[in-house]
Parts: sequence; C-alpha cells; structure tokens
Amino acid sequence: MKLTQVSQDDETLNIGNKSTWRIGLLFAALLLFMLSQALNYQDTKQIEARDQLLTQEIIQQGELATLKISQEFNQIKQATADIETALTQNKLTNKEIRQLIANTVNTTHGAFRGGVVFKKNRFDPSLPLYSPFYQKGADNKLLQQLSDNYDYTIEDDPLSKRPRTFWFHQPLKEGAMWLPPYYGTSAKSWIAEYIRPFHSNYDGLSQNGFDGIIFLNLSLSGLSKIVSQLDLAQSGYGFILTSDNTLISYPDQSLLGKNINQIKSQNSLFNNILAQKNQGQISVFTHPINKKECWLFFSPIAGTQDTLGILVWADELRATQGLNQASLPLDKIASLLCLIALILILSCLFFPNNLIRLGYRFSILISLIMFISLINLWADQLNGKQSFFSENQVFEAVNVNNLLLKNPYLAEESLLSKAHIKESKNHEISLNIKNLSMLAPGVIQVIGTLSIDHLSDLPDTPPLFFPLANATEWEKLESTKQTQSWKFIADIKQPFNYASFPFDMEEVKIQIKGKGPLANKVITPNFHSYPSMAPKDLPGLSPNKIEVKGWKTEQSYFSYEIFEQEKKSLLSFNILIKRNITGPIITHLLPLIMVSCLAFCTLLLWSKTEKKMSLWGFSSATVLEQCAALFFILVISHVSLRDELEAKGMIFLEYFYFGTYAQIVFVAIAAIIYTSNISVHILDYREGLIIKMLYWPFYFLFCISITLINFL
Repeated sequence: MKLTQVSQDDETLNIGNKSTWRIGLLFAALLLFMLSQALNYQDTKQIEARDQLLTQEIIQQGELATLKISQEFNQIKQATADIETALTQNKLTNKEIRQLIANTVNTTHGAFRGGVVFKKNRFDPSLPLYSPFYQKGADNKLLQQLSDNYDYTIEDDPLSKRPRTFWFHQPLKEGAMWLPPYYGTSAKSWIAEYIRPFHSNYDGLSQNGFDGIIFLNLSLSGLSKIVSQLDLAQSGYGFILTSDNTLISYPDQSLLGKNINQIKSQNSLFNNILAQKNQGQISVFTHPINKKECWLFFSPIAGTQDTLGILVWADELRATQGLNQASLPLDKIASLLCLIALILILSCLFFPNNLIRLGYRFSILISLIMFISLINLWADQLNGKQSFFSENQVFEAVNVNNLLLKNPYLAEESLLSKAHIKESKNHEISLNIKNLSMLAPGVIQVIGTLSIDHLSDLPDTPPLFFPLANATEWEKLESTKQTQSWKFIADIKQPFNYASFPFDMEEVKIQIKGKGPLANKVITPNFHSYPSMAPKDLPGLSPNKIEVKGWKTEQSYFSYEIFEQEKKSLLSFNILIKRNITGPIITHLLPLIMVSCLAFCTLLLWSKTEKKMSLWGFSSATVLEQCAALFFILVISHVSLRDELEAKGMIFLEYFYFGTYAQIVFVAIAAIIYTSNISVHILDYREGLIIKMLYWPFYFLFCISITLINFL
C-alpha cells in the first residue's frame, strides 16, 4: 500500500519560519493576556450590576414600606387634628364629645385608644377634671374618665410613686408630639401615642392658653405587619428605630421599647447597626453571629423622626434570585487565558526545527492547558462556597420570630404578641450530636443528647421524635422542674443525591417533631446553650470535628420546614458533610486514568514495518486482546462504584467510564481498519500520527465538557 510521504525539506522549519512562528505565538499570548484583563473587568462589572439590581429592589421596597408607615402615623395626626377642629369650631356636649372620640378610634386604622383631656375647670364647673376616653375592643363605661384613677394635673414627679403625668404637661409646654413607645397591657402590644394640645372657649375664655390635650394611640403591631410583608427572602427582616435609637418595631418582640445603646452588650449585632447607621443609606458588614455577608439599609420615615432599617443576608438573596453565580465564570476563564498565555511564551524558548516535533509540541501544549483547566474546574467544585441547602435557617431568636411574623399561622395563640410573657415561651431544645456513622448509603446513625425546656409536666417518654428515623432508642438522663434531658441512638434515613460523586456535598437532616402535648407547638433551638451559632463553628456537634468515614463535616445549623397547607412547621438540625476526595481518586479515578494511558500505549505500538511488528507483537488480534482486558478491568470498577453508592440515576463519574469505554472501542476498531486493506488517510499517515496527536486533546475536551455540563 502506498502511503503519502513528506519530504525532508517540508518537515524542516527554516530560520524565517521559526521566527514567524515565535512572533505569532508571542502575539497570541499578548492577545490572550489582554482578553483576560478585559474578562476580569467585565466580571467585576457584572457582580456590581447584579448587586446593584438587588439593592435597588430592596430600596424600592423600603421606600414603599416607609410610605405606608408614614401614612399610619399621619392618619393618627390627622385624626387628632379633626377632633381639634370639631372642639374649637363647635361647643360640643359631653355626649357629642364621647361619640366623636369613639367614632375616631373605630374608624382610624391602627388606632387603639383615644381621648380628650381638659385642664381643671376648662370644660364645665360640674366636671372639674373632664377627661373622656374610648378604647377599642374594651368594656367602655358610659361616663368613664382618666381622672377616675388619678389627678393628671399634678406636676410630674418621676421619683414619686404616683402615676406619671408628663404626658399631659409636656405637650402643653412643647406642642404636639409623639411620646416614647410603651407596652399597653390592654392592647397586648406596644403603643405609640400622639398628643396634640388645643384651644377652646368652653369656659368662656379664648385667650387663656391651651385648654387641654387630645391623645390617640397607635398600636405598633400594625407597623410590624407592614415590615414583615417586605420581600427579603426568608431570613431578611425590617425594624424601626426612633431618633434616640429605641426599637419600636422588631421581630423579637421582647426587645421593643428598648434602646439599642443599652442592649448592645447583650447582642453584638446592635453594635454593627449603630456603627452602620451613620455611614449612609446602604452598608455591608459581616454578621457577628452567623458570619454571613449582610446588607443593611436605612430609610427615613417621612413626617416622623423614625428610621426604617432592613437587614438581609446577601448570599441568600442572590440564591433566591438565581444570581448566586454568574452564567459564565468569567474570572476563571480569565485566569485560564493568563495561564495559556504564559505557556505560549515558554514554548517559544525551545522551538523545534521539525514539523512533526512541532505537531507533538502543540499536542502536548493543548493537552497541558486542558488538563490544568480540568483540574481547576474540579478544584472549584471541591472547594466552592456552600450554597443554601435549607431555607429558613435560624441562628438567633430574631430569626425564629421573623419566621413566625411571615407565617403567622404557625404562632399558636398569638405567641408573637405575647413573647414578653413568660408563660408563652416556645419549647426550647438543646441538641448535641456525639457521633455520626454511615450505616448504608441512605442511612446514617446518630448518637447524641437532647434537652427540652419549658415543659408544663415531665412525661415518662420523650415528648419529641425523629420523623425520618427507622429506629430510635431513648434513655432518660435528667429531669428538673421544667426540663428533661434524653440520650438517643437513631438510625435516620437520608435522601442523599450522589449525582455529583466524587465532588458531592450532602446535608444530614435531623428533623425534630413534637408529640402528645407538643404536637402542635412551635419548637425552637436554645441558642444560648451553644458557644457560637456560626455554621463553620459546628454548633450542636460535640466534639466539633466529628469524624464520618469518608466524609468531612463542614457546617451545622438549624432550620425550619414550612408546610403551608397543614399550617405547621418542622424544626431540622442540619449537618453539611463533604466527601473526602482521596478515597474515590484511588478507588475509581485512578483505574480510569490507567486504562486511558494503556489504550494510548496501544496506539503507540501501531506500525506496518515488519521489524517493529515482530518486535512489539503488533496485530489486530493483539490489540483486541489488550482492549478486552482493559474493558474487563473497567467493568469491574464501574460495577463496584454503583454497588458502593446504591445509585439509581446517573453519577458524574460514570460519564468518564462511558468515555473510557468509547476510547477502548475506538482503539480496537481503528486497529482493525489500520491492519486491513482499507485505506484511511488519518489512520495511515505516519503510522497514525494524527490520531496519536489528537488523542489526549480530545480526551480532555470530553472531560471538560462533561464537567461544565454537570456543574455550570
């Protein structure tokens, strides 16, 4: 058979050609470097544009919320102004004034209680301390007055045991004002009170100063509802601060009415809020408890001196909007282009004199670039940032209260509005995991202790259970007045997904549900029982670095699953575990690499020279025997992989098995064609030189394509 030959002159590169190649490679390296810088710049701009889009959306929501809140305050102000107009323009009777107050309270949105308080003898001599009021939803008496309980005209004395009267005297001196918020026991919520002084001539004198005040109370629970309706993913929440940094709206109701300057030592988050408040409309900081990136927004509420604050977790917001990662990893592509440029520059230092060697040089160069790219992609997948496996993550009490605000049907008997009352506390648990072991790919054994607080009685059996457990053994450790401690050993089913093996990260989910008296109760973690709630500090694991065979523990945290139809919640303790890559590389990846290398060695034996054929023993039969042996090794490894994982669907690593199968089949078929009388130029040219040069570039191209399809 006549083969195409290339002359020695065609194979040899002269000095001019070498210089041209070198200049071309250097120029290509320069272009690649410039392109990498452009991609880095574009990546930075994309990140800025993405975050700008999210922040603008939150700012718009904040502005709408402040508008609604401002309207709530303005309605109260306008209602008192309407009462003032009616009092000053008409001489109303006692009955008419009481009816006016009742109508105003009932028709003004958010109003809880209102009244008119006259100075002594300014309304009617027969009623020296005239102070009628009306309270929504209360048993109002026909002639009830504030003066029935105490004399409000006495000067205020904060040191006296008498009821305070500053609410009457201060507005008369300073004019209309909002008083500091206070908790109304009748309203069972926090109250903001607006007071407006007024002039009248019921006593026949119109030039003797203010005759009294008009007051109207605003229930702040309505403001909390407005703030809770903000679309801030699951964990974001809003709050309202007065001019002196007093909280008048906050998910944790126990902190309402408190100045954050006084409680910042108890919660380091308030230090950040105070520090960020004066930095502008938007600021970024790391949350002191969960160590996540947080965005903090402030928006003034028109018509008041109050400020609306909005706190969101940046990563959760990006994940919710599908923007946690760009569609193309431009920064990774830029790094790869820089690497290619460097390799091109280095390749110019030792330039071959022969076209064949030049072809091999380019084959090795391309293969090296692709191999480094593949390793880079795998490293990114192995060491990438954690995504949000579970929604509704909670790290402190405010997260639980925020969740209940957004899902009010979960709070039995209005727990939120009674959070300050000791009897209404949720049942708190302290969970400590002592040991984890993988019994099977879908079952994990958990050994630990569980403490339950705020129990009304102490049952003989655990008031909690694990819904996903196949079997659980309990042992009572301790019982006190309202607390029980139990030790448990549970075999818990886990719906692991091994599709990304060996770069998989799984979430061990330990669901906790009440039974008996606790069946419909809200169960919350006892956050104060853990030194740190940061997921990377592994709260709930003791010791922190629990060893799971073949896995590494990465994070742990609590979360809730919400069932809207059943109107129930389920507390979960979650442990993120990442597979140790060393074992799968040795057990499964190494055989694939060895088979691919041996298949390439078979290609290197191709020859039609009798001397080489007799020396190497090359023939189609020999190649088929070698391919059959390699195929047998590969099948055993493949079956072992699926048995080990008990896999049902496709696994990431299986694509490489199929690719290696294709390699073996291709080598076998190509060898048969090569040794036959069929003439195929790409196979016959210089004993399969083209196939040998393209073998590894195509192999790594396949690997990169599979990786990109599965992980991007």
